[in-house]
Parts: sequence; structure tokens; C-alpha cells
Amino acid sequence: LADYNPIIEDEVLLPLGELTEENVIILLTLSVPADITKMSANLKAPLIINADTKKGCQIILDSDEYQVKFPVYEILSKKKAGE
Repeated sequence: LADYNPIIEDEVLLPLGELTEENVIILLTLSVPADITKMSANLKAPLIINADTKKGCQIILDSDEYQVKFPVYEILSKKKAGE
């Protein structure tokens, strides 16, 4: 997920105000079922927030590059083992 960088049309983000590297926050929704090994992140619909204006929106990406149910348990487990 370190290289997650969705491309979003500028006109969609205009209502949020001027976005910069310093004020943009990108969040993802997680699904955490009872079997946490099936935990997934929705990379297809990020939440974009302007920390300065406190405005945000959820964008659904047109690209097939990102998954709706991206498995994250294995990534988190490997990261924890490396720490």
C-alpha cells in the first residue's frame, strides 16, 4: 500500500478547496470480519479530505487498477514480524 497513488480528475476535487501534499488526507475503508485473515481494504473508493477546509468526499475510481477487496492481513503480518 506504500505505492497507493490513485489518479483523480482535478474537477472532481474542486469543491474541497486547494489540495497540497501538506493538507491532503487519503483514507481507505477496511472490512474486518470475524476471521481477521480475510481483512480487506477498499482501494477502489478512497476518501479524500482537505485538512485545511475540513471538506471531504469519497471517490469511486474508474480504473481497474485497484481492488474493492484488497487483502491486507498478510501485509500487516509481515510488517509486524519485521518490526
